[in-house]
Amino acid sequence: MTLIKVPLLFVFAFTVAYSYSQSSFKLVSSFSVPANVNFFEVDQIGNIYCVNKNEIIKVNPKGTILYRYSNMTYGTITELDVNNSLRPLVFYKEQSKIVVLDNTLSAQDNFINLAELNLYNTKTIANSNLDNGVWLYDLDFKQIIKVNTKLEVIQESGNLAVLLNKENLQPNCLIEKNGRLYMSTKSDGVLIFDLYCSYLQSLNIQEAKALQINEEFIITYNEGSLFSYNSISHEEIHINFPKKYLNVKKHKNSIIALNEDTITFDVLIETSP
Repeated sequence: MTLIKVPLLFVFAFTVAYSYSQSSFKLVSSFSVPANVNFFEVDQIGNIYCVNKNEIIKVNPKGTILYRYSNMTYGTITELDVNNSLRPLVFYKEQSKIVVLDNTLSAQDNFINLAELNLYNTKTIANSNLDNGVWLYDLDFKQIIKVNTKLEVIQESGNLAVLLNKENLQPNCLIEKNGRLYMSTKSDGVLIFDLYCSYLQSLNIQEAKALQINEEFIITYNEGSLFSYNSISHEEIHINFPKKYLNVKKHKNSIIALNEDTITFDVLIETSP
């Protein structure tokens, strides 16, 4: 595999300013889905994609089932990227395969077999809305790589363990948004790159597992608390809920929360303080 060498540009590391404000939410509706939800994603329209092992159930914000997808051949779904609702990506880590869907959850012909690029240890993937490419982080090469559907490598960062002096870098997820590539990590905060894989800055947001980027807001949910960071004003918002949820996603002024029973969702709306 021939990889394109793109130098990293070190700009600065940014530490989040500690200013706090609170928001409150009220429950407006609840609905259940017909399968246990291992994890879920929300697209830009507000549709919810519930993943149960090898199946995806797409429902609207009222809980009405729209479409379903399953593939018994590739095993358990590792990751789902729905940042482009017209082109969801389904990642099967154990098989090193990425299946491209359409908005009806029908599989397209141009699935991506990462094994053909000797990428057997890909940790996480992300959709690129710029050119329908796919971002990924490979643990063996320790780098961000972007490929197209023809299995051509079109961008790559170089060894981040060396370039960032982070030997134990452990990414949780990648998201392309607003002309930037965001990488949340286990213990190194959120790293931000441009679309040429050049490093720009770091945000001291720890354990950002369920990362969302909504305009200037960087949103995470961890340990029962929703955290929102404004990258322009540097304001932090912490939201604690009256009960524990397995996971929470924010969509506009609403919250979509998965209950501990793994089948029931609560929809909450932000209220004025």
